Amino acid sequence: MILSIHIPTDLRINELIKREDIPCFCKIDAKFILTFDFDPFLLKGEILEWDTERLNLLYPSGVGGEYTYYNHAMVSIYKVSENQYKMISLKFFQSYLGWCSIIIDGEYAPEREYDEDF
Repeated sequence: MILSIHIPTDLRINELIKREDIPCFCKIDAKFILTFDFDPFLLKGEILEWDTERLNLLYPSGVGGEYTYYNHAMVSIYKVSENQYKMISLKFFQSYLGWCSIIIDGEYAPEREYDEDF
């Protein structure tokens, strides 16, 4: 998956995006949007080339509301071209399951087995 985002030239932000597990927030409807709140900047990017069916197998979708997914996340990215970043890892947070891996080493994570009570 590729993150398309304009990141302003700012020393602090350029250092932050080199880190692993950058805190962010995801909102998914017809588009997959990641936002980063790096005060004073609020950055918004779109994930390209994502697979809805695969995502649904890896993480339970929400019920009702404007977004299918609306939750905290952590991401690790690598710049591949101007305003384009390859996703190296992506985790979503779910209150019952904790952190759920979506992307590991640039590939979709293996399917997770859920407890019958979930």
